[in-house]
Amino acid sequence: MSNGINPVIQQKINDWRDKLAGSSNSNPLLDFRKSKKPKIEVITPSLILFDKLTGYESESISFKELITNQTEADLIKLLDKLGTEAKKTIKEKGFISLFLVLGTLTWFDTAKPQEKKEKDKLVSPLLLIPVELQKKGKKPPEYTLCSTDEDISINFLLVNKLRDEFNITLPETEILQNLGYEEFINAVRTAIGEKQDWQLEETAYITLFDSIKTAMIKDLEQNQELIANHPVLQGLALQEAQKNCSDIKTQISHKQ
Repeated sequence: MSNGINPVIQQKINDWRDKLAGSSNSNPLLDFRKSKKPKIEVITPSLILFDKLTGYESESISFKELITNQTEADLIKLLDKLGTEAKKTIKEKGFISLFLVLGTLTWFDTAKPQEKKEKDKLVSPLLLIPVELQKKGKKPPEYTLCSTDEDISINFLLVNKLRDEFNITLPETEILQNLGYEEFINAVRTAIGEKQDWQLEETAYITLFDSIKTAMIKDLEQNQELIANHPVLQGLALQEAQKNCSDIKTQISHKQ
């Protein structure tokens, strides 16, 4: 919960978030395998990528410096698709959808070890770094991976899921820059330490998350205090709380 926010309004924000997220694990932010978007796995160590793209003086990275599994021709095709779709999302929906994913957590969505099955297995992205692709030339084109003005974030859907259902608290996005990549990864490993069948892998992918609902959830998470101080929301949340309280009292009086 954010400090200084009325608990009733905080609950209203949480309710909105939960309704947007839904109860299904089909969202690619909870199960990366469900994504049908093109993706590029980057073999270059995650620490190098993190330091170059998120430092105080962030650097662009030429794809000539990156190690991937694709041939040059296949890599260019994938980059063309990612770049085109990312530009389309910005133009039509107004938000950045291209991300460098650092780290994935393989875990089971059940608290009972004896009931764990393959259907409960999820592979969730951990760190999301908003990026853009710059293209120069044509035959063959030269691509560069660049950071943006958007903040990097920890996967908010995963954070909420683990906190609400497993009482596991991951480090907050606000302290990520102070921790640095290695300390952050160590903190996550410590947080999930009792889950011996969960696995944190330091993988890296470039892919798209272009759901409007996902963007709305991210806005709710990152702007809670601003939203909570809006007079219209305060009125709606408090009015609904009073109505719920009145309904409960009525039900109790009818039973007596």
